[in-house]
Amino acid sequence: MHRFKRICVPCATKTLKLSVLVTSRMSAALVTCPSSLGAPALGHVRKLASPASRTKHPPPARRVHKATILVMSMPDKDLFNLLSDVLPKSWEQVWVSTEADSASLRSSNRSDPIVLVWNTFRAPSSAALQATWVAVGSRVKWIQAWASGVESLLPLIQQVDAGGNVPITNLRGAFSSTLAEWTMTAMLYFNKQLPRVVGNQKTTTWDSVAMNELRGRTVGFVGFGSIAEATAKLCRAFGMRSLAVRRTTVRSAFAQTVSVEQLFAESDFVVCSLPATSDTYNFCSATLFSTMKSSAVFVSIGRGSAVDEDALIEALQEKRIAGAALDVFAIEPLPKSSPLWSLENVLLTRHSPKGCAFQQNAEQVFKKHLDNFKSGQ
Repeated sequence: MHRFKRICVPCATKTLKLSVLVTSRMSAALVTCPSSLGAPALGHVRKLASPASRTKHPPPARRVHKATILVMSMPDKDLFNLLSDVLPKSWEQVWVSTEADSASLRSSNRSDPIVLVWNTFRAPSSAALQATWVAVGSRVKWIQAWASGVESLLPLIQQVDAGGNVPITNLRGAFSSTLAEWTMTAMLYFNKQLPRVVGNQKTTTWDSVAMNELRGRTVGFVGFGSIAEATAKLCRAFGMRSLAVRRTTVRSAFAQTVSVEQLFAESDFVVCSLPATSDTYNFCSATLFSTMKSSAVFVSIGRGSAVDEDALIEALQEKRIAGAALDVFAIEPLPKSSPLWSLENVLLTRHSPKGCAFQQNAEQVFKKHLDNFKSGQ
């Protein structure tokens, strides 16, 4: 039996209100700060102290001087080089891509703790993870998801670690600036009529095209996590008005919280960055699309499952909305039979925020988690 409990945690400057998921064993909690609409960002599993024990001095943290980094991934040169640069030289990298690779782990006599890195972009099979957990699961002390979303990893981890005893961290924030800039590009793509501009160039047509401004336009964010907030900061620089739909009541300096109905009706651009959860499935529905302005553009950068794709395609085909910029889809890779490929009012890209900026940001996030792990936090 699980339940959420609200607690207040005093710190040096203010009191933080946190949501705590208390398990039936009353032994661990998933502590999260208020986050965007949908699943909160994952933090560490902590032991809950009893009221009596809180008056005692806590035992000193046990520092980790050496560990094995178990990378569950198909070959990935960028990830290998990043880990080689960041990890202490005495820490060994062991890569597992298949069940056969997992079998070799059983013969190892090593007993040092294991950090399991799960590469979502190039993940191996679930069978490989199960075989790995059988071999060395008792030594795994920390799981790092090499992505901001963990919806594909959690079901696998729950199969092998039903007790939820191993902390999981992700790369939340590593993608924010890249996807924020992509979103601004998408809005400018439609606002400056770039498809028409490019078409004129191809046909050598000397045509006057209206250069509309983003200034004064309204952008609505469905979900307001790190990606949406980074985008809202850029929107402010363009002189745009920002609205947001979010679960938390914490105010943001960059967006006004409104109802989802108001957001879809008033926005010139609707930006969905929702994660994939049971609560967000098809959240952006036919009903909401029907309330959008005919001049509005829908932008999807979170997870494809949060959008009713059939309803969106219908709205685009019937020109009930001006266009859509899509970076994620219900099925990936996007089937060649999808009507989205041929729609002229659609900007379509594969969700792949990798690049130099991503590598740098991912390294910074991972190093922060690594320092916490090494210090015993």
